[in-house]
Amino acid sequence: KRTRSTLYTALLFLLYGLIFYTNPVYKESPGWLLFVAIFLTGTGMLIFGQWIINWDGSHFDFLMTRNIKTNTYIRANYFLLLALCILSFIATTPYFLFGTKIITIHVAAFLYNAGVNIHIYLYSASFNTKRLELSKGSSMNMQGVSYKNFIVMIPLLLVPILLVSLFSLFSASHIALVILSVLGLAGILFREPLLKISEKQFLNRKYALCTGYRNKE
Repeated sequence: KRTRSTLYTALLFLLYGLIFYTNPVYKESPGWLLFVAIFLTGTGMLIFGQWIINWDGSHFDFLMTRNIKTNTYIRANYFLLLALCILSFIATTPYFLFGTKIITIHVAAFLYNAGVNIHIYLYSASFNTKRLELSKGSSMNMQGVSYKNFIVMIPLLLVPILLVSLFSLFSASHIALVILSVLGLAGILFREPLLKISEKQFLNRKYALCTGYRNKE
């Protein structure tokens, strides 16, 4: 139930662009437009990825007894998040009809999601030791949610929004989009060193995760 309801939520959020892109109040606000673009182009990754390791909580001990290399496990999660990110981006291409400005922001947001936010999620996922019960739906269900889910939103959303908003004061928001795109491309090109950092973090937190996932809320 939990994964199914999460999928339905992600599909619903894909329609949020209709609220913002059709409202003239937000059209002249680069910060808001980037916020919506990051959320739309990474909907699947952002919603599913905040529990990328927690999804395995009910059978985590079993996974740790199998002959699965840590780099294989981390890379499997990486490519899952990347696939969700790509699918979300493809699903939002109809928004390109709103003009070249939206296209530019969506491409920059997608690159930032694929090159930066994915690695932030993979690295921070090991800090959340709350177990998820997959048989329970997500509606009004705060199981597995902690303050750490909200802290991780700072680099995911707040930093790029503040960057674009700052540059927009000097009518140079396009420079901020270039910076975000370059950071995203760098994250994609240098994914192996970044994945090794997440792998090392996972190894350091593995036993804490095992202990936390054994406790049912």
